[in-house]
This record gives sequence, structure tokens and C-alpha cells, in this order.
Amino acid sequence: MKRPRLTGVSLLACLITLACGAPAADPFSAEAAAERAERFPLLGLYTPGNTIGYEPPRVGSVLADGGVGLNEAELRAVEASIQEATTMDRCLLPDAAEGSAGSLSFSFQSATYHGFYEPENCGAVWIEDAEGRYVATPLVWAGVRLRNLFVWDARRCRADTPDAVSSATLPDHSMTHEGQWDGRDHMGRVAPDGSYVLNIEITEDEFNYGRRVQVPFDKGPEALTLMPDDSESVLDLKLSFAPGAAEAANP
Repeated sequence: MKRPRLTGVSLLACLITLACGAPAADPFSAEAAAERAERFPLLGLYTPGNTIGYEPPRVGSVLADGGVGLNEAELRAVEASIQEATTMDRCLLPDAAEGSAGSLSFSFQSATYHGFYEPENCGAVWIEDAEGRYVATPLVWAGVRLRNLFVWDARRCRADTPDAVSSATLPDHSMTHEGQWDGRDHMGRVAPDGSYVLNIEITEDEFNYGRRVQVPFDKGPEALTLMPDDSESVLDLKLSFAPGAAEAANP
């Protein structure tokens, strides 16, 4: 029997899906990373700033369609955020008393920053506490491009496998993103009352960092509504915390 011939497109698809197989349940687990390193050693080269097959835009340079890359201060902030994550146990949370039950609802429209594969985009929404510790991920859309969410990947708890993957990479920015955080941490406990940060990462790039928005909010016995100003990649963002609705927010 003749062996089927792989075209360049199909070969690339095979590499992306790890030899044409279904992606691992957690593509960022230690086991999955070790398997990728052994079977596809060049995959480790695909990191921010990589120049194989694509020349990344310089800091502050003009991108396709008139967009502008990260300036030096923004780039340093992203690198510092990723570096900070390497100094912390991303799964460790304080042994504190549970706080008020409640849920945080959010909605927003993503927007292009004219990245490499615009208008296709992927993204993640996650919660951290005021000390920068990872709490939970209520929304992800990425599919095989999960690896392009460089900040979320660095700052999430690897033991947490979010069940909130809403879709693969989206073809454009027409969808309104809506989601809820049920007020619980990644261990299933009601998070203590206090200050938290909603993080949104949007990316249209394979090799460069995307855009990240951070919105502080308070979780407690009082209702809260926030409507932050638009950013380059996140428009019409609205956050509403409703006490006593944690159970209703669970899928």
C-alpha cells in the first residue's frame, strides 16, 4: 500500500497537532512538554522574538495596516511579569478563611492590534489576587494556539486544567466575549474577600507578545459594577460582582 504523501500544509498541521494526533488534555503539562521536546526538538525555538521564518517587528515599529508594536516600557513590563511568575509557586494559595459567596460576570469586545495573523485571534481571561497569585481561569479561546498566550501560560497554575475553553482561535473580532468567575479558586474553595485583578490577554501573533489588560476589583459582600476605559485590544469591558450568586454561576 502506498503511504499517503504529506503536503507542506498538512505537514505543518501535523506538527501543530503533535503528529496528527489529538492534542493532550493539558498541552502545558510536564509530560506533554517532555514528549514535544523529544519528538519535535525545533518546537522549543518558537518563542517570543524568534526569527525563524518570520522577522518580528522591532520595539515600537510600525506593523501591518499601521499598527505599532510594544514600546520598550510595555515590553519590559511583559518580560517582568513572566519573570516574576518563575519565582513563585503558581498553584500556591494562602490558607485563609473563605469569603463571601458571589460571582463576577464580565463582557467585552476584542479588537485587532494588527498582529501577524490578524484578524484571527486567541485569548484568555484569568483572575489573580492582589499579590499576583493565580486564582482561576474563567475563559479561554485558543485551541492549538494556547502556546501563543505567553503571559497566561507563564502565570497560570499548571495543575489547573481550565474547563472554560470556549472555542478555538477565532477568525475575527466580531464575537462579544461573555463569562463568569464563580468566586472560587482553582482548588474549588470560595476565595477570601479582598482585592483581585481581572487579566485579559489577546494575541494575534505566533512569535511576539500580544496585549494584556489588567483591571483591579474588590470581592466582598457588596455588589460592584465597573466599566473601565477602552484599551487597544479590549473594548466595552464591563464587570459586575454579585454577592450570593456563586452556585448559580457554576456551569
